[in-house]
Amino acid sequence: MKKTLLVFLFFSGCVYYNTFYNAKKYYDEENYNKSIEKCKKILDKRRDSKYADDALFIMGKSYYHLKNFDEARINLKKLIEGFPSSPFRDESYLFLGKIALEKKDPDEAILFLDRASNSNDSETRIETFRTRLELYLLTDNPQKTIEEGEKIIDKYGEQSELVYYIIGNANRSIGNREKALEMYKKALKESKEEPSSKLIYSLAELYSEMDSLEKALSVIEKGTQNDSQSLLKGETLKKLGKFEEAEKTFRLVEQKKDSLGATAKYHLGEIKECQGDTSAALELYKEATSKGDFGEISKKALSKERVFENLSLLNSLSKKTETNKEYELTENFEKKDSAYLFFRIGEICYWDLEEKMKGIEWYKKVYETFPSSVYAPKAIFTLLNIDITEDSSYSAEANNLFSMLMGKYPNTPYARRAKELYGHYVQDTTGTRK
Repeated sequence: MKKTLLVFLFFSGCVYYNTFYNAKKYYDEENYNKSIEKCKKILDKRRDSKYADDALFIMGKSYYHLKNFDEARINLKKLIEGFPSSPFRDESYLFLGKIALEKKDPDEAILFLDRASNSNDSETRIETFRTRLELYLLTDNPQKTIEEGEKIIDKYGEQSELVYYIIGNANRSIGNREKALEMYKKALKESKEEPSSKLIYSLAELYSEMDSLEKALSVIEKGTQNDSQSLLKGETLKKLGKFEEAEKTFRLVEQKKDSLGATAKYHLGEIKECQGDTSAALELYKEATSKGDFGEISKKALSKERVFENLSLLNSLSKKTETNKEYELTENFEKKDSAYLFFRIGEICYWDLEEKMKGIEWYKKVYETFPSSVYAPKAIFTLLNIDITEDSSYSAEANNLFSMLMGKYPNTPYARRAKELYGHYVQDTTGTRK
């Protein structure tokens, strides 16, 4: 009986160890879901075993890599509280600091990183210092990032690839593109294996911002392309006017149901717009907005959608009459008023899309094409206001717009508002009141 029990315990221990071995193996293979599954089995069976802190640590890191930061935090804190002497304690503090950084909680990040910095393990200390650099960037202190990064390079030169990358980001954030480029190149040179996708993307994006488009393409081709890099490649090809190649690249990303997919659809819409296919452009902008709200790109897609819908309305109105341009002005409904549609397109282009010259062109079309419309003086006043707001010196254009408004539309509310606006403007720029 005793012998049977010993055999049972022996095989139970083997099974238990194999479960732990597989959990670690799956983690090393980046199969994080499987790793978590095995770790849970370990903790369910023998929470007080010698592998329990290992399991909590592997599970916490697996959740971190899956970006499930709440579960990662829970498991790492369990390790620290339940196993204060664990060899994984300091690295757990490091990952808790990283989680706080991801959650944009600088106070908590500092707390955990301070504890991790006392580790006896040099790799943990170095990674802690690098994470501190990212924290300085988060708290909008790029100069501190640069200074501390240079100290780390002096002390741990062989660990400098990521540090150079972070210093590059800091320089880029303050507009020092040349220095950022130098740091990214150093990071690339320090890469002992394939450069990180973040480095490749940032370097290519910087080249693109600096209008070195062919260099940007060359950098993108060096790494294994992910969706973000494919999108950047498409944008670069589009800037180069290589629409056919750009379209093929965007098609690789357009089906994604995230910001990347929405951005790809938006750029495909712009390509169709440049090619004069307005119907296809409108459909692509609609598809971009249908993917969800992804901030700025979704707003731009919606604005483009509205422009093309208004252009479509204009087209349908123009077919109703080929001779009388003022035909629609007798209508009270704005969507049947071509002058309104011209004005609305001007608003969208200038204010929403920040395509300022295009917006100004549409505003001018309003009073040139529809001088009898109520939108004519409004368009002139809008251009006057734009000119005065954006030009601090005396402008002949502002003078012309004011004269036009007072000469042709003296009794409108826009003329009355213009008198006050223009009076202050002339006094500020010439020292005399008009």
